[in-house]
Amino acid sequence: MKTRIKIEDNLSINPVSGDWPMFGQNPQNTRTSEGKGPSDQNSTDIYWWDTPQEEFDVPVTDPVISDKYLYLCSNGKLYRYDFVLDSESQQGGKLPDNKSDDFNGFNVDDKNIVAPPAITNDYIVIVTGDTDNGGVDNFVYVLDKNDNCALAFSYDYGDDICYWSPPIVSDDKIFITTWSGDPDLLQSNENNKIIALNIEGLTKEWEFDLPFHSFSAPAVSDEFVVVGCTEKSEDNLFALDKETGDLIWSASVGTIGKSSPVIYDNSVFVVSECSFAELESTKVTAFRLDNGTVLWEKIIGIPMSLDRVLYGYPYTTMADSTPAVYDEKLYVACPGGNVHALYTINGTKAWSQIVYLKPFGSTDILDSSPAIADDKIYISTPSGELYSLDIANDGDTKLLMQTYPEEDGIPYITSPIVSNGLVFVVAGKGSGTIGNHWFYCSGSYEEPTEQINGHLISIPIELPTGKRLKSFSADFKTLGDSSDIVYSILDEQKKHIITINDGDLINLGERADERVFRLRANLSADNISVNPELAYWSVTFYTDNDPPDFVEDSFRPNPGGWINISKPTCTIDVWDNISGLNLGSAYYEIGYC
Repeated sequence: MKTRIKIEDNLSINPVSGDWPMFGQNPQNTRTSEGKGPSDQNSTDIYWWDTPQEEFDVPVTDPVISDKYLYLCSNGKLYRYDFVLDSESQQGGKLPDNKSDDFNGFNVDDKNIVAPPAITNDYIVIVTGDTDNGGVDNFVYVLDKNDNCALAFSYDYGDDICYWSPPIVSDDKIFITTWSGDPDLLQSNENNKIIALNIEGLTKEWEFDLPFHSFSAPAVSDEFVVVGCTEKSEDNLFALDKETGDLIWSASVGTIGKSSPVIYDNSVFVVSECSFAELESTKVTAFRLDNGTVLWEKIIGIPMSLDRVLYGYPYTTMADSTPAVYDEKLYVACPGGNVHALYTINGTKAWSQIVYLKPFGSTDILDSSPAIADDKIYISTPSGELYSLDIANDGDTKLLMQTYPEEDGIPYITSPIVSNGLVFVVAGKGSGTIGNHWFYCSGSYEEPTEQINGHLISIPIELPTGKRLKSFSADFKTLGDSSDIVYSILDEQKKHIITINDGDLINLGERADERVFRLRANLSADNISVNPELAYWSVTFYTDNDPPDFVEDSFRPNPGGWINISKPTCTIDVWDNISGLNLGSAYYEIGYC
């Protein structure tokens, strides 16, 4: 039995609040930003648009943002856009040519790039996704962000392998799912894996075999990596130990397409496809993160028949949109065109709004993944609309932007991302022609404020049977009176119980019977140059050896002991206000005379 829980998270205050550095915004894939979204006054304004003057023969990846630059990939290249207009540029026009780079010093012209890059303070991670009959080699590249995106490291698996899912970076490790790269998915079922690489040098930490192809990004927490695949009938969702890749638990939920798992509050949420007769439906399942217990599951949307494409590319599924999560609600886009708000605790529907009507006979389903910032949800549609949904007003829907010319109904082909008052999204109408893609940016840029406060709340910690909290410790760094970290213990519902300090013995007072609790750290600084840092924090337990107290005069049917029936029902009151009564071992005996 463990008597110590250690919660690792090298934590400091992020000086800029607006970055969107990877597909899911963060390793947990919550697709929620702490930065600003467009204000109500300028949310429908075009900030700038752009049409690259070259042929895009392959789809454009979803964009990501780091340090006031927008990054995306196509044509085997990495493109970077300085998206903040200067004082000489007119808002609402075409982005000036001097605002874009294609980094001709690095490109993989003979390879396709399908997944968006992932960006850290120092590096940009790019994976290739070329396909060929019989399989093909593909590569992981790490570029030096601070050296004009020069190549720093590359990784060759050494066998036919393909990377179609967004890479996830957490604690200087890259987590990426794979398949063989053979377009004939019915014949090829090799090298379906999740791989963990060190970002420095791209040495392999571990790999885990999956039963079928995976096209979705893993979700990564401090301790776990959760990954899904397209296996239909057997286990296809796996929770692994982050450090070793060892299997913790697995489950069967139905086909998981391009939708990625989402980790939030010691739960993991996954969207999958389930079949009823000739129709397919979308299902959402919530699991407890640490042990895989099913918390709830819910069928959403209207069942439909999909026109599958089994050859050439991974087929469309009813589970291609990654949900977003914020403030104890999960926001799920349904292929038929609805956005559903579900309570994370039990799956109950809070509200639902229609943003797209799938035309009869069309194969264009809603597969955009919603993004959240500033209490608004943003989502793009196959008919060329960008909407915002007001979380505070039951998803009240507002059309922000229509691709033009409107009569062409040019579809949005990427999911939106949000940064510092702006929403970014890409539209396209095919490949092989100049000007076949449009980059849109709506809203009005807001300079991010320097963050001088931040906080972290742990996942729920459940006391082992017979244990009681003993002490709290933390490894941290502050600078005199210029920065500080204040620690507290919360209950499971995140309500404050007590404030504590490093080295304190823990006394919960009247709340000593709490069996599930959380830790909270509030970080503050006078300015970002004196940023406090939290390396780890932990609590210890001790064993409660004091026996419970039995209230003798509460014995029934007679405290005096005389009973005149042959088979009495006997009860007695008992209490234990330290670690609580252990119902598995507590007992009492009755003597006879």
